[in-house]
Amino acid sequence: MKIEMLNHNSEVLASPRVNVIGGMNGWSARKVVLNVMFARLANDGTDFEEMREHVNDYADAGLRTLILAYCKLDEEEYRDFNEKFSEAINYVSADQESLMDQVAETIEKDLVLGATAVEDKLQCGVPECIDKLAQAGIKIWVLTGDKMETTINIGYACSLLRQGMKQIIINLKTPDIKVLEKSGDKEAIIKVSKDSVLEQINQGKAQLKGSTSSGAGSEAFALIIDGKSLVYALEDDIQNSFIKLAINCASEFITLVGLIVTDLLHFLQEHHLI
Repeated sequence: MKIEMLNHNSEVLASPRVNVIGGMNGWSARKVVLNVMFARLANDGTDFEEMREHVNDYADAGLRTLILAYCKLDEEEYRDFNEKFSEAINYVSADQESLMDQVAETIEKDLVLGATAVEDKLQCGVPECIDKLAQAGIKIWVLTGDKMETTINIGYACSLLRQGMKQIIINLKTPDIKVLEKSGDKEAIIKVSKDSVLEQINQGKAQLKGSTSSGAGSEAFALIIDGKSLVYALEDDIQNSFIKLAINCASEFITLVGLIVTDLLHFLQEHHLI
């Protein structure tokens, strides 16, 4: 079976997903999408809760998960998309990536879902190497494109998470935010998400303070934050609170980093966190 690749739109997109459009027996769209998939599924994703549970089970087992989905486009739909996307590519402006992302989203709907899970063991000697770096006082941040459950398993495998270590987890999986995401009210999503991240950061700082005041000064904490939450944590009016939380934790994990990795590394270096 031969498939002609018509478009491949990946690194230009402002979220961690990859789109591939190919022609096979006419015109069709085949999409490879990471982590931000479920809101774009057919029937609002209501038929895929079982798949979500399977993916979470895979992640809990320490497997690397990949979400796949596709939809078919007829020739007219593809030509309309290709024309608009070509214009976006050639649009010289600071808004270019945002415009390209908007065009890509016009065909990211009614997707049919699948998933894969593979074992990806650490290379020999990695836990020991990380342990020696930590003993030398080197601050280690773990940046991954994995789900949070997979990341936590990786943390235990590389000895950055230990039994008894308290975990401060920051994410945007609250029921209120899920409802807003389905409604599509972007302004409300941004406000509620930002407030939620700030509240979780303050709760984490309170945990640290409570541990110190109770005399359990040797108690170790790990900070685990997902990429969506990190976007808000790095905003000017929140980042100082985030820094104070992070520097008092023994280990830091950032999941689903995607394309914000460059900004994140710059931020960490600028504030001498790495």
